[in-house]
Amino acid sequence: MTDDVRDGPFEEYWDNGCLKEKGTKKDGERDGQCVSYYSSGELRNKLTWKNGLRFGPYESYAKDGRLVGKGNNEDSPEQWKRCRCGKPIGIERLRMLPDTTVCVSCARTADSAYRGRHSSKNATARCPYCGKFGGCPC
Repeated sequence: MTDDVRDGPFEEYWDNGCLKEKGTKKDGERDGQCVSYYSSGELRNKLTWKNGLRFGPYESYAKDGRLVGKGNNEDSPEQWKRCRCGKPIGIERLRMLPDTTVCVSCARTADSAYRGRHSSKNATARCPYCGKFGGCPC
């Protein structure tokens, strides 16, 4: 079962009635501290989210309660950087273009549209990245 909360506290339950996850949402995405549980009720993860992506400290536990993983997702910005379409921007792309705001798929779509509009028939089209006409540096 899912609690369809858009903003504020939420809870999800396993089919057996045990709590599966609890936390907070902002604009329909996980945001802040969220805690998840195994179907048997034991603690599974403590995760921090930002805009629907893991960001910040986390802890993972085995069913017997042992801590099996601990870290901080702030160390890897590729974990939380997303394209305007909502898809994550790949680590390879971020390494080559650290300030990029688009994923490979959106970049290809925009590039093909840009090339089509910048043919000899239509030299006055705007670049989808910077908004400049013809011969832009994008």
